[in-house]
Amino acid sequence: SAALLDLAERLDDGARRGAILACRALVEMRIPASSDPDQQVAWVTRASVAQPLADEALAITDGRTDIDRLLALISWRATHRAPRWLARRRATSAAAVDLAQRLLDHERLVDACSLLAVDCLETGDRSGYGRALATLRWAAATEANPRLLWLAATLSAGEALLDDDMEAAEQHRTDADRIGDAHDLPGWVAAELLFAAEMTLGSGDAGEMRRYLVPDNSPILDSPIARSSVAFMSALLGDDDRTLRYAETALRDVDEESSLLLCLVLLARAAATMGSDRLITELTTRLEPWRGHVAIDASGWWCAGPVDLVLAEMESAAGRTDRAAESLTQAVSIIEAIGDRRSARRAEDLKRCLGNGPLPRPTVTSAATHTGLAELTDRERDVLRLIATGMTNAAIGSALAYSPSTIRADTVSIYRKLEVRGRAEAAAVAVAAGLTQPG
Repeated sequence: SAALLDLAERLDDGARRGAILACRALVEMRIPASSDPDQQVAWVTRASVAQPLADEALAITDGRTDIDRLLALISWRATHRAPRWLARRRATSAAAVDLAQRLLDHERLVDACSLLAVDCLETGDRSGYGRALATLRWAAATEANPRLLWLAATLSAGEALLDDDMEAAEQHRTDADRIGDAHDLPGWVAAELLFAAEMTLGSGDAGEMRRYLVPDNSPILDSPIARSSVAFMSALLGDDDRTLRYAETALRDVDEESSLLLCLVLLARAAATMGSDRLITELTTRLEPWRGHVAIDASGWWCAGPVDLVLAEMESAAGRTDRAAESLTQAVSIIEAIGDRRSARRAEDLKRCLGNGPLPRPTVTSAATHTGLAELTDRERDVLRLIATGMTNAAIGSALAYSPSTIRADTVSIYRKLEVRGRAEAAAVAVAAGLTQPG
């Protein structure tokens, strides 16, 4: 794509240069972390390349009200995701929504609304977040484009999780998986993995968490978000060595354009849980500039609550009770503004425990045994092994010479036999059982 856009730029007479630069910025921003073309688990950002292109596109199209300007607005916002851009991000995404509505461009309207929803929630504006999602769902239904319907389903799952409505979240997540799988949409596997991790943490089920304690080289740990979430699970399970190991690699790899606050908040919760002075000091330093912000991933799927709340949890664990009480007061006002029920429970727990050190860890239950592995057919075991490498159903079908519908039926059977809720848990079972090891 980048090569074709480069050719178009050299052939162009300048009239469409803004649109071409905007498209190229989007291409350059998201690069697969693996050289495997079928990998859909993790990506790295190339902001240093993409952002200058988006800046130039925005400057070239200034004052215009056409599709080129709309592309430039969306490109700039999509390539500037760090917290330091938040004020300008929200203004830019709002301008993109307004222009898309005037141009009756439903596809770009969905993209712009998804970006605006993230910006609204990060600033604590729940009503703006709700309006953006309502517009997004209307535009997606009007256009009936699979990618747009998938995006609407994923963001609706994120909204349901914010409301602590697990039944609705599971339904939206199932819809997103069905659409993403049927059309082999880029990113759907990564979304499924993220939702599974978030819902597992929310459940507090130690047996479910243990499924994610996989070898360090597992493909499902390729992203900083994955390592941060597993570090937190490890802390809840009392595995401090694993917590520190994953926390160190996540802190090394995370960058400000890749869901920075979500990763830092998950790691901070791990630090507060295990009471690590070193981690608490480092994460407090890194999160302090972002007081007043809400930690949400760049796609709007996972909201981990106000930064002030996790700072209060770390301050309490470190014995700084007065400071923790001040941070908690600030956090509660943000929690009420965004209607975050899960964070409200955390705030109540902290209020009861304030000054008593780390929050109590949950009781650890026995690990799952995965007896369902013995029930899998040889083909299902092959499918499970490839699921654990991050491949999509279409890619697995190509590798095993079966149709995508056959592989889809196999995955349903695998989930049933293993008693797992989705791809992430199935992959964790496969890795834990050694199915991904050579031979």
